[in-house]
Amino acid sequence: MSETRTEPLFKIQGLRSGYGAAEVLHGIDLQVNEREAVAVLGPNGAGKTTLLRSVFQTCKVFGGSVKLAGTELLSLPPQPDQTAPPATIAIRAKKVPNARSLVLAD
Repeated sequence: MSETRTEPLFKIQGLRSGYGAAEVLHGIDLQVNEREAVAVLGPNGAGKTTLLRSVFQTCKVFGGSVKLAGTELLSLPPQPDQTAPPATIAIRAKKVPNARSLVLAD
């Protein structure tokens, strides 16, 4: 019998991040449970890319928590070249051009 997970598979809590001294994300919370699909949508400049860069520690993180299966990702040491993420997460992303309809298929 399989174990039931009580914590979300992926959880962001109180994330604050940005570039240099400028904080552009202020207290972001997000959770994804097993077998869920989540989309992060918003206009240009809303912080979508900064959110992903924060998860992979390729921008400055001022505070908060990012956990994958209970493991705190932000406590993992950065890679020596500072460009590779400390943990790998499989992400399927598709860019949707502005003013276009998004059609999802089963």
